[in-house]
Amino acid sequence: MKLIRVKLLSSFRGLPKNFEITFQNHKIDPKKIEPICLIGLNGSGKSNLLEVISEIFYFLENFSRARNSEIKKFKTSFGFEIEYYLSRNVFNTNKTSDYKEAKNYQIKVLITKKIDEAPKAFALDDDFEYICE
Repeated sequence: MKLIRVKLLSSFRGLPKNFEITFQNHKIDPKKIEPICLIGLNGSGKSNLLEVISEIFYFLENFSRARNSEIKKFKTSFGFEIEYYLSRNVFNTNKTSDYKEAKNYQIKVLITKKIDEAPKAFALDDDFEYICE
């Protein structure tokens, strides 16, 4: 997974409402490792940023495991948008032999969770767009 963007629709600790940070602004190469370094003065929000990213994925993990009867509790005052690339390996069979070649595709995922609503996910690759509510 490669993080592209995080936007807060509500405040989170020291991070204000509408705080947004973009990590990638160019085409992602799946064969390269591109580390993200957070540099800043003490108290500038580096730890809060890491914590909000953790909270978002923790929230989404719990949401994905919830039963339909539990969905109401996920309509909270916490709101965010998160965008990332997810690798997808696809095996293509060469017609001249039984050799299968793995090709790595990047799927762009956007998850939005508006205040007092349940999250919605959008996935986009070269072949399709998928919306999950």
